[in-house]
Amino acid sequence: MKKYLLFSTLFLAFLLNGCSDEKISLSEQVEQIKEIKLSNTEEDYSKSFSNSEEIKIFKSAIKQAKKQATNTEGYDYDMAIVFNDKSDDFYERLLQITRNDENEIVLNYLGYEEDTYVIDKTNSSKIIDLIYGHNKQ
Repeated sequence: MKKYLLFSTLFLAFLLNGCSDEKISLSEQVEQIKEIKLSNTEEDYSKSFSNSEEIKIFKSAIKQAKKQATNTEGYDYDMAIVFNDKSDDFYERLLQITRNDENEIVLNYLGYEEDTYVIDKTNSSKIIDLIYGHNKQ
């Protein structure tokens, strides 16, 4: 009976974990985002987004990004998300960003390519307009 109960509990835990929509860990820090910087070459962050409307678009997208396996050939940009903590110190989280064949934005933490997070089409469209200057159809 104990084996059956243990097996049932483990199966239920596995099932619940598999069915959950795991959000990107940044979703809890989005209100502290101060700036988004992009680089298509190592360490050359030539694109920057810091006005309130741009940051609002990124915040909305990051809040709903969900972990989802996806095939990507590579990433278009390295992305540094600059946070402002309560002591007015700044710190960054490094990600990579691209768009997939379904015209959705895909993110992953730099160095963790196997864990990808996909942004829905509505939010992706807004980010594509910001980053790429147009929405690929």
